[in-house]
Amino acid sequence: MERKVFQSMDLKVEGAAGTFSGYASIFENVDLGGDVIRKQAFKEFVTNRDGMVKILYSHDSGGMFGSSGSGGLPIGLARVEQNAKGLKFQGELVMEDPFVGQRVFPHLKAGSLDGMSIGYDILPGGANTLENGTRELTGLKLWEISPVIWGMN
Repeated sequence: MERKVFQSMDLKVEGAAGTFSGYASIFENVDLGGDVIRKQAFKEFVTNRDGMVKILYSHDSGGMFGSSGSGGLPIGLARVEQNAKGLKFQGELVMEDPFVGQRVFPHLKAGSLDGMSIGYDILPGGANTLENGTRELTGLKLWEISPVIWGMN
């Protein structure tokens, strides 16, 4: 699985309920890694039983931050949709988790955690290298979105 980090444009944190929204991916611009995600590139979404995508903290699915209390578990869920600008999300954090409620959400509110990132696979035929060396992504499977410290886009 590849990860693509995006600076979250229009990230909005809403109150103490643990909800936040923004864009996890922006279409049609070349990022610092030399990739461009084309409009409607997300063809498959890995979701839970309610059709929501998992939110991880900095892509931690294996317990890298286990000593901090996250244990590698998701920190929330998001509804995602593609529009003309990019991959828009509306997320809700699990505030009952002490790691999320005491550490992650306050940083989202303060703006010190203001980037978003995606975890994805490239589907067969979903990537092409352009003459200028830019990798063009047109077919992706989204696994997760993550708030991160540094954005690539």
